[in-house]
Amino acid sequence: MKMKIVLSFLLATFVMVMPVQAIPGDPPVVDGPRITVNIEFGLPIICTAWGICHWDITASDQAASMELQGGGDGSEGGGVSGGGSGGGGGGSWILRIPRTYLLTNRPETLKYFEGQSSVSFPDTYVAPQSIKNALGSFKDLIIQKNSTYPLKFVNGEYVITVPL
Repeated sequence: MKMKIVLSFLLATFVMVMPVQAIPGDPPVVDGPRITVNIEFGLPIICTAWGICHWDITASDQAASMELQGGGDGSEGGGVSGGGSGGGGGGSWILRIPRTYLLTNRPETLKYFEGQSSVSFPDTYVAPQSIKNALGSFKDLIIQKNSTYPLKFVNGEYVITVPL
């Protein structure tokens, strides 16, 4: 009789807990903070040709933005790893560059973005410590030389996904 009561109790508990686990919650829109950055395209020092000349945090409303997606804090993340070779699994960081920003400041760079599904850079670029700190990342934010990164055009912005 006691065994029947224990089994009934376990069955009732299982039936009550099961529906709670089966209901998915809404996923977070962004895993980490989103910051605004000023990014100047061109080769370092002279800021001409193709590359990243300078990048840092800014308050400009026209500038680019960056955010982490899964695992940027050093934890095991479930974020999307992009198609580039920027350092392996554990999430990604996203660089969003408004088309109007390029059109106004560096229209010659549009050829690297318009109609493209990926982008690569001629050198390796490591985001400054200020950007890394603002995003709360323990990992360096690196764009690897000659690696190919997925590029999308979404809501007037070019979106580059770079694995951490």
